This record gives sequence, C-alpha cells and structure tokens, in this order.
Amino acid sequence: MPVGFISGPEVTFDIRNFFFGQKQIRGALAGDIEDLRRALDLVKAGRLRPTLDRTLPLTDVAEAHRLVAGNQLTGSVSLLP
Repeated sequence: MPVGFISGPEVTFDIRNFFFGQKQIRGALAGDIEDLRRALDLVKAGRLRPTLDRTLPLTDVAEAHRLVAGNQLTGSVSLLP
C-alpha cells in the first residue's frame, strides 16, 4: 500500500491484513538519480507498472490539483499538453 504525505501525516489500515500478510513498512524521504535510473529500467522491463488513475488535458490542471488535494486518486494523474 503506497502512502505519502498527500493525504496527511496519518494513515489507517486493517492491522489484520498487515500481520497476516506479513507486510513491512518502510520509509524514505527521497531517492537519488540512481534510484530513478533503476526504477526506469524496471518500468522498461515491465517489472514495475506505475499506477495511473487518470489523464487530463493540461487545461484541467486546477482539477488535477483539486483531486490530489482531496485525496481522490488511487494512482497518479497525468497532464497531457
């Protein structure tokens, strides 16, 4: 379950799923250029698939910000020129 600060500093989840699924929690503030290169290589190889919630025309940038701020996305939003 990806979590970030977009939805605020607190998160809730079903603790049973956490324990019985033998999940882990990891944290990081940022990656470096090598992390980006490794991630792009994984995307190119089809081993990592970014989650895209929707695409919007660039003219709808205010709507994109509203969706992000309202925590109404289950993935990324892409703005198309």
